[in-house]
Amino acid sequence: MNAQPLLTARDLTIGYKTGKTESKSISTSLNLDLWPGQLVCLLGPNGAGKSTLMRTLSGLQPALSGAVILDGKSLSDLKPVDLAQKLSLVLTERIEAGNLTVNELVALGRTPYTGWLGTLADLDKAKISWAMEATDTVRYAGRRMNELSDGERQKVMLARALAQDTKLILLDEPTAHLDLPNRVEMMRLLHNLSRQTNKAILLSTHELDLALQAADKLWLMKPDGKMITGAPEDLVLNGSFEAAFIKNGFHFDRNTGTFTIHKEASSTAIHLTGDANLVFWTKRALQREDFVVADNRALPYTIEVSEQTGIPVWTFDSNATTTQYSNISDLLTALQTIKINKI
Repeated sequence: MNAQPLLTARDLTIGYKTGKTESKSISTSLNLDLWPGQLVCLLGPNGAGKSTLMRTLSGLQPALSGAVILDGKSLSDLKPVDLAQKLSLVLTERIEAGNLTVNELVALGRTPYTGWLGTLADLDKAKISWAMEATDTVRYAGRRMNELSDGERQKVMLARALAQDTKLILLDEPTAHLDLPNRVEMMRLLHNLSRQTNKAILLSTHELDLALQAADKLWLMKPDGKMITGAPEDLVLNGSFEAAFIKNGFHFDRNTGTFTIHKEASSTAIHLTGDANLVFWTKRALQREDFVVADNRALPYTIEVSEQTGIPVWTFDSNATTTQYSNISDLLTALQTIKINKI
């Protein structure tokens, strides 16, 4: 790892002006570091201040107090052209690009180096080509921006940021308009880019499951504006991750790294054992139906799931009665009577 962080925030207070002399702070005393080669995900509930922090770190919005240092220089001292050569930004706001083609818009990423005349040297063309290949947008190259879907436009905006070739990339909700396969692909791409190019990448996202898998670090903004940072696994194990998103109606399962839906009142407890993969999916189905899966062999209801000659079998024991089922659907149907009787 490099000896110095690429971006540093010290004693930073973010917020906005409410009058000539009045202001409202959202988060105070922030001390943050972004290192080259790392992908950092900024997480938090709506209203916690994620977008305000992104805009402050990118220079679009002034800090209320404190300092932001980018590549050894104060953010406030950097001229716009110098800032554009060090930092690229992709926001969620829809940018009206007129009749520009995809190739023309991505080429605008080279403006900090070419000026507004836009004369592209071989290096500029190579950067544009690489950015479009990395984001799989070459196939749209000749299409107009107003002909693209929101998801396609988002990928093009990332390509423009990559063509800008800065050490730091900030992205506000880059997966917001993408379907699930493309959300996964986007997170994988950003993770790989941080490794392969040694860029620092910070993105705000609501993709909690994907952030846990892809991020090197999490910046976790709590509803009260306080920030917790650390490796995803550390924040899960110490309870910080779950606490930030706690809400009636669902809970975070540390064993699977996912949020699960559950009802306020629990019902019947069942002991579940067997093949790990089958147990995982059976547990999800049981929890969806408001059963509690407990590690207690003394419970009156037990389910053992196993493969017999390559076929899954669910064996349900209830009050000395044993019944076998060949699929989860039939098992759940049989369990409904128990749940009705026990609630």
